[in-house]
Amino acid sequence: MPPEDNKGDGWNEWGRHVLKEMERLSELVTKQGDCLAEIKADIAALKVRSSVWGAVGGAVTAAAIVLWQLLAK
Repeated sequence: MPPEDNKGDGWNEWGRHVLKEMERLSELVTKQGDCLAEIKADIAALKVRSSVWGAVGGAVTAAAIVLWQLLAK
């Protein structure tokens, strides 16, 4: 029996379980960080896309107003 477990309290086994669980959680956090980075990139792309569509909408509206003013004269 190892010296750490000479009391028979099972701490050696529990310690291995705790370390294994910490490794599992560390991997999970790493995977979630990767997913978060991907989501941030997707959000940035959507912001650019919405800005472009907003500019197009504004340009179409401005062109329509100018055309209306020219035709009204």
